[in-house]
Amino acid sequence: MEKLFGIPMSSIMVVLLALLAICLLSVAFIAWRRPVIFKLGVRNIPRRKAQTALIIVGLMLATLIISAALGTGDTLNRSVTSQAVDIIGPLDEIVVYSNDPEGDASVGNAFIRTIPESSVERVQTAVDGNPNVDAVGGVLFSQAPTLNIGSADPSRATTMSDLIEVAEGSAPSVWLSGLAQDTIDQLGGLSDVDGNAVDVTRLGNGGVYLNENAAEDLNVEVGGRIAFSLNNQLRTGTVQGILPESLLTGAVAPGEPAMLMEIGRLQQISGLEGQISAVGVSNVGDAEAGLELTDEVVETLEAGLAGEPLGTVAIKQDNVEQAELIANIFVTFFIVFGLFSIGVGILLIVLIFTMLAAERRAEMGMERAVGAQRRQLIQQFVAEGAGYTLISGLVGTGLGVLAAFGIVQGFRGLIGDAFDITPYVSPRSLVIAYCLGVVITFIAVALSSWRVSRLNIVAAVRDIPDAYEARRNRRQLVWSVVMIVAGTLLAIWGQSIDLLAPFTIGMTLIPFGIAGILTYFGLNSRLVLTIAGLYTLGFWLLPDSWFRSLFGDLNGDIDMFFVSGICIVAASTLIIVQNLDAILAGAEMIGGRVRGQLPAVRLAVSYPGANKGRTGLTIAMFSLIVFSLVMVAAINANFTEAFLNDEANAGWDIEVTIPKENPVPDFAAALRADGVDTSRITEVGRLEVPDAGATQALSKDGEWRDLSISAANVGYLDNDVLRFQAHATGYESDEAIIEALKTEPGVMVIDSFSAADAEGGFGPPLPQLPGVPSEGTFAPAPVEVQTGDGQTHTVRVIGVIDTTLSMLAGGFVGPPTSEQLFPSTGPRAESYYLKVADGVDPGEVANEVELALLPFGAEGIDLEQQMADDQSSQQSFMYILQGFMGLGMIVGIAAVGVIAFRAVVERRQQIGMLRALGFQRNTVAQAFVIESAIIVILGVLAGAVFGLTLAYQLMTSEDFTEGAPSTSGFIIPWGTMVVTLVGAVIAALLMAWLPARQASRVVPAEALRYE
Repeated sequence: MEKLFGIPMSSIMVVLLALLAICLLSVAFIAWRRPVIFKLGVRNIPRRKAQTALIIVGLMLATLIISAALGTGDTLNRSVTSQAVDIIGPLDEIVVYSNDPEGDASVGNAFIRTIPESSVERVQTAVDGNPNVDAVGGVLFSQAPTLNIGSADPSRATTMSDLIEVAEGSAPSVWLSGLAQDTIDQLGGLSDVDGNAVDVTRLGNGGVYLNENAAEDLNVEVGGRIAFSLNNQLRTGTVQGILPESLLTGAVAPGEPAMLMEIGRLQQISGLEGQISAVGVSNVGDAEAGLELTDEVVETLEAGLAGEPLGTVAIKQDNVEQAELIANIFVTFFIVFGLFSIGVGILLIVLIFTMLAAERRAEMGMERAVGAQRRQLIQQFVAEGAGYTLISGLVGTGLGVLAAFGIVQGFRGLIGDAFDITPYVSPRSLVIAYCLGVVITFIAVALSSWRVSRLNIVAAVRDIPDAYEARRNRRQLVWSVVMIVAGTLLAIWGQSIDLLAPFTIGMTLIPFGIAGILTYFGLNSRLVLTIAGLYTLGFWLLPDSWFRSLFGDLNGDIDMFFVSGICIVAASTLIIVQNLDAILAGAEMIGGRVRGQLPAVRLAVSYPGANKGRTGLTIAMFSLIVFSLVMVAAINANFTEAFLNDEANAGWDIEVTIPKENPVPDFAAALRADGVDTSRITEVGRLEVPDAGATQALSKDGEWRDLSISAANVGYLDNDVLRFQAHATGYESDEAIIEALKTEPGVMVIDSFSAADAEGGFGPPLPQLPGVPSEGTFAPAPVEVQTGDGQTHTVRVIGVIDTTLSMLAGGFVGPPTSEQLFPSTGPRAESYYLKVADGVDPGEVANEVELALLPFGAEGIDLEQQMADDQSSQQSFMYILQGFMGLGMIVGIAAVGVIAFRAVVERRQQIGMLRALGFQRNTVAQAFVIESAIIVILGVLAGAVFGLTLAYQLMTSEDFTEGAPSTSGFIIPWGTMVVTLVGAVIAALLMAWLPARQASRVVPAEALRYE
């Protein structure tokens, strides 16, 4: 990856190396200037190896998360980029048809429209004298259904139907590419998989090359016989070689089967004499070096082709940038959601050093008593923490790489068929992950060290609690005022720039600042802080409509997941801690009802109540990670249900696509002629995309943007599921809109993504049509539409399609408007939509239809199964993301172990006293486990409840769900929740059981002599 959050990775690495150097120099300064203090700190690292290991596990998580995220990004970026470069091959730019006066064009034009072969000379003239270009040549693309006919005699066949029964393999759609040999030579030549040079002049009228995908699909080898159909005319050929994937050889996308032949022959058999699909341009240098010259070459081409109906596409650069965008999107998701785990890790760091300070409190008091200053205690803890940090950084980086490889294996199941994914982590990413992990951990350690160094010397030496009086703590008053001022400024700033994150953070800080002032002046802290926590929860969980009415429309991004999680968990934890006495009393009452457990329960509830800060940190850790896991699982489940429903495919069961190269004269007759039982098909509709890739609409910002317009026949429009969520005046009902589409010229309906108030998303920007809201009623909106022939038309938008029909995208017109916009009678790509009778298997009918129409290149798709497959891929990605986030659960479990082990050390004398008084070993062990159970269960329940609540709020938010179908109710992912929550509790209790056993084996006499 070259950028992260828009910042160059090289710049990030330099800054982090500088910060790491500052951290290391700080430790070196301590070792040089305070060698005794340094030794006092680092000597503790090897003293208790088991506890040191647990501490390193907790500290390494930030580094592990960052390393895994960056490693995943590197792998995806390298794999997708390599695939993008390899499949484009030596081409860097292509020139295709365009009606845009500025020369902008879409790569899709190369596959749906042709240009005169003389365009090659025009392009050559445009780049003459440009030293950056080394080759220019034309290429023609087409599509054809293809059969492996083996040893069958094709001379007795007149159509492909005659050969289907004897075929040894078939592919309904194979891309054909036509090239001239001089073009191949200019590009440096092509070779087959065996290393033989490609020479299309030797193919004659019967020879072809296949790529590896086509050879595999057809089950054919070199020398095998194939048959294909163009313009419904049977053609045959002999395979002369197998080629690797490349755009030049016909692979228009990864995994596509393709065939190569001499361009003159393809022009002849396709009826496109004198026509080509695109002019390919190759820059000087190899496949990757030419990328650096793309901008200069594109500028030259646009200037040289001005005024021509030609546009330039920087195809390789666009593919590489798209690859980097994909990688950055994934990394952004992993890092943002990984912040939850990093936050848990930071809480654990604070907790660890708080417990270390509690264990060594008397020792620290003695140091202060004999003259040590606070900064020397800080230096001692920083020295110790730096040792843990440097080790944990190395461990975390290494384990992060392993985690990245595991994530990559998961991605192989999602997109491995589209391109090869090869694990790769760049040295730069390793440096960034190590430096960032160490710096984050070091800062957390330094802040924790500063906090634990604040102690009362007398109280520390006597090992009694420090006295604290809020009303006399002026530092609290100062910080409270700072929080109010900072919160107010953030809220005002967020409102002024319409940004949600600073506004909500500011609104969260203000009540806690007020609470600090009120407690300073003597108000009951429990009451005040509980109210502040409840306010924060209420603010963050406000219904979207209420929030908008109170504060207006503010824009948020993916970072709001983390910001909301931190604020909600902090507020809920504060409420729990402030009311912990009541909660523990309830736990004691419930636990005491179990026979023989009252002593253990009373012991268990006493310690969390006496150490509320430590208890709160532990609850917050579990709450934060469970909150994130449950929230993502709930959002995933509801999105899946929203898009995967009976109406998402507009009520149709089967889609049958027919390429323009082999149009079907009579769809129903063709099915009956091949013996398909059409009585099982109850309805048939047809959609055409007459000008695919070349139709544009004038957006509200004055820009022409691509808008795919489909022409629907009457059978499609009579679909009883078709409905609309916005109606133009005069067309107040769905039936009125449908009738207008069937009878009125110049009317159109659109999907909600093209409405004037639609939000942008990933991919090319869609037009936002002026005067068309995504919901409600509006006046019929005139919209300027430019078709592929360069003509501009005005159509009226009279409806917006309901988002529940998620399969429908773009604009839709009926027969009258179609004839007005697209008067050409040339062949068009068609899609037929079928409904089947109740009890009929759509998949079975789709296969029968595809087989019957194989000579036309038809592909039959079971729409419900396709949507299920798509949703399965989406769910798989979410499961990978949840698994990645689940790494934070390791920290929570490690925290329980650390707490339990440290508790045994801290309470050794107390345990000895209890044993001397007659407490049984089992009672002591049970007390430790019950104590951990109470804390873990409180965290898990709080995280689950508020994670579900926030997910519900998001799923009902207009911004979050815009463009998504509405659902009838909120779905709770019980299966994922049960596995997550029960697994977390069981794992945490198992971790607590180990030190509990150790505690139960303490010998009273030894414990009471323990110093």
